[in-house]
Amino acid sequence: LPFARIGVFSFGAVVVEVEVDEITGKTRVVEAWSAADVGRAINPQLVEVQLEGAFVQGMGLALFEEMVWDGPRLANPSLMDYKVPTSRDAP
Repeated sequence: LPFARIGVFSFGAVVVEVEVDEITGKTRVVEAWSAADVGRAINPQLVEVQLEGAFVQGMGLALFEEMVWDGPRLANPSLMDYKVPTSRDAP
């Protein structure tokens, strides 16, 4: 199998400057930098948008998203109740 040896490897790093209100615990992303080894970018604009989207998705997981359980039942099973980041939340 000639394709058995083909693998996809990538490397990336993200640095984030945040402000944290120590009294309320509120966190605000001030600025973020993202870098990735993407190899040869055939469409650099698409790569940039993918990196931005990946960052916002990770930020959402860290700061917004929460599964709330009521015993064995998920209390926020829809996107109406489950907070995900929007363009307003992106730095």
